[in-house]
Amino acid sequence: LAMALATFFIALLYGLAAITGSVDGTTGELWANVVGVVLRTGLAAGLFCAFGLGITLLLNNSVGAIVGFLIYWFVIENGLVAVFLPRVAAWLPVTNAASFGNGSPVQRLSGSVFSDQGPDVVDDHNYLVAGLVLLLWTAAALAASGALFRRRDIA
Repeated sequence: LAMALATFFIALLYGLAAITGSVDGTTGELWANVVGVVLRTGLAAGLFCAFGLGITLLLNNSVGAIVGFLIYWFVIENGLVAVFLPRVAAWLPVTNAASFGNGSPVQRLSGSVFSDQGPDVVDDHNYLVAGLVLLLWTAAALAASGALFRRRDIA
């Protein structure tokens, strides 16, 4: 899917270049960025699929895992933890997957959301560390699910 989207946007870029009569900006740096984003996004998607598999095997119920993940993502990680524990939120899986995929640093709130000035947004760690954090979350989920699966196995 990522390759199809990248191909679509590249074709769109050349279509617009043909209309305007210029290909300025389509340098080697552009292509390196496109390839980097496609590779990082594909790797992040694969790691997050493996993470989801581990969570599903832990719960032994795919519907429960999907609903639980949506509640976790919208309410816990992006709501409660991001506001009340911003230093912890910078190390959670969804935040790091997004950061690794788009190649930007993980950002968190600094200061109180309840102060008159409001919080500042600061960079916590770069996208390579975010990829490593996502890999560790995935490994932990798969290891825990593998251990639990062996305990449940009756054969």
